[in-house]
Parts: sequence; structure tokens; C-alpha cells
Amino acid sequence: MALKKHISLYPADLGNGTLKWIPPGNHEVQAMPSVAADIIPGERVTGDLGGSVYLQVLESDCEQLNGRNVVVGRKAYEYPNARATFKAPDKTPYYPILALATIDGEEGAEITIDCLVLQMLDTKDESGKALLREQIVGKHFKLSRNGKVFKLLIKNLVVVPEAFPGYIYTKQMDLLLPDSYNAYLDVGAGTIQGMVVKPNGEIYQGTSFVVERRGVGRIAEDIARNPAIIEALGNRHAKPEQILEAIKGGTYAIGSTFRRVDFKAQYDALRSGWMINAVDDALRYWDHCIELVETIYLFGGGANHMRQIAAVNEGWVILDQPEYVNIRGLALYGAFAGVGATPLRKVG
Repeated sequence: MALKKHISLYPADLGNGTLKWIPPGNHEVQAMPSVAADIIPGERVTGDLGGSVYLQVLESDCEQLNGRNVVVGRKAYEYPNARATFKAPDKTPYYPILALATIDGEEGAEITIDCLVLQMLDTKDESGKALLREQIVGKHFKLSRNGKVFKLLIKNLVVVPEAFPGYIYTKQMDLLLPDSYNAYLDVGAGTIQGMVVKPNGEIYQGTSFVVERRGVGRIAEDIARNPAIIEALGNRHAKPEQILEAIKGGTYAIGSTFRRVDFKAQYDALRSGWMINAVDDALRYWDHCIELVETIYLFGGGANHMRQIAAVNEGWVILDQPEYVNIRGLALYGAFAGVGATPLRKVG
């Protein structure tokens, strides 16, 4: 008899640089690079997956996804058609397969998810939301995820507005002062996005924004084009996504054991200008209400690279473990909205 598993709420953050999700049972944040590569029919995926996902859509009543084979995560770098979502010109086609890649199941299980709660790369992308609903909501899937075969049905989808998981997190964790206006700046790999929230929880009109190519991935792209880096790598171009991984990991170095290239000096030179541009973008959208704002909360993976801004500006606060705030906010969505929620355990 098949193991039937019912999940009320499943949170997943389809970030530009990193995919994050919280599977039921262990409640700890799982993550992998937001890089995907389609595997052509007959091609074998060999070697250690190393935390990546090899997803095969064995059967589905969604024709566009039926039969699709994809490697998602660091392993995808090994394939020439690998695409990092933080620099993809059109992210829409990635949404359904990235969402499915975050869902794991036991061998032979039949999984039903009542509500998949997502943070998308850009929630103003109406075509992306439509594609998700068209291709995965109410569709039956037979999937192989890293060799484990299981069935999946997703009944409903909620796409939370950009930066709003930050508000949910601060609200549910009792971090807000009474009757206060607060601003939220989500600094990711590909975008910065933000909003101002009124004391009653409504988004202040005209303050919600998404600015493409302003995230920390912009620094990675500039470093990849730097002639000194190219020369040091033996006239080879580095992949921006691999530079981004080194930035996030704090190594600030790429290349092989025999040709290791340190780019910390280039990173330091670019970061100040990047921070100023990011802050200017936000303040431009908030100029008409910034005097009302009590606190500006910074979060997202790129927030760790903006600590200089928070250190010298009163009222600017980088939330604890900012890279996990979005997924934690999504996990708290159930309690916030009054539906079944996934509890949290401290990460790290």
C-alpha cells in the first residue's frame, strides 16, 4: 500500500541566487544554488550530486513538463546549457520546474500539498504566476527526485508579494513597535525589492518595487568581466554564478588548486558603489513617506554585504540570519493568514 502523506502548507523561496525550502518533519531550511540545466533524452547524470537535485518528470497531465529531466543546484554547472536565474533575461520558464525541485518525497509515497506558498523572483510577473498555476496546480505528477519515485498533487498556490515575507517574519516574531510604519528592503542575488507597511499591515501605496540587476549578483558579473581576473585565470572567463557562490561563502576566490584567483580587492572596490545605488533606488520609491518610517529592515542574502550602511544609519536594522528571513516568513504565513503552518527551528 502506498504511503499517503498530507501537507497543509509547504513554503519555498524561488530566489535568484538560492532556492530555499522547509520540508515537513525536520523543519530546517534546505538550500541549493538557483541554477538549472535540462538533460537531453539519453544523457546520463553521473557522479556525486552533492546536495543538488536530479528531477525527472516521469508522468504528468501537464504536457509541457511531462518527460522533462533537469538537474538543479551546483551539479548543473557541469552542463554547458546551465542557466543561473539571477542573470536569465526571462525567468518565467524556470518557475514550475524550480518549484517542483524543492519538494522531496519518500519512495512510493503519494503526497498531497494543500497550499504551496512561494516567494517568486518577481511577483509582478503575472505571466510567471499564470504559468505556475497552469502547469502545477491541480496537476498529477509522478516524479523521480534523486532516484526516489513518488506521486505529487498540489491543490493550491499562494504567491506572497516581494519583500512581504520580511513583514510576516517581524510581525509574527513580535519585533515591531506598536503603531509603527516600517520599511523592508530585500537584497537578493539578482534584484533588490522593497515596500513600506502601515501599522495595520497594508502596503503603503507606491512603495512596493523590484529593481532588476541591482542585487549582489551585479558585483559578481562586474568581477567576471574584470580584465585582471580574466588574465589571472589564463584568459578564461569565470562564470558569474560561481563568483557569486564564492562571495556568499566568504572565500572570495575562484579557480582550480593550481590556478587559484583571489578577487577580494575587486569585491571591496565595487561594494561601496553598489550599496549606494541600492539605497538610492529604495529611497527614490519611499521619498513621499520616509519620514513616517520607524525602522528599515534589511534581509535577503545580499543584506550581509550592506552592514556598513546599517552601522552608520540610525533605524536601519539587518535582521538575524538575513538570508533565511524570506523562507522563515513564508513558513509563518499559515499563522499569519490563519491556515495550517510549518513550525520553525533555529538555523545554524
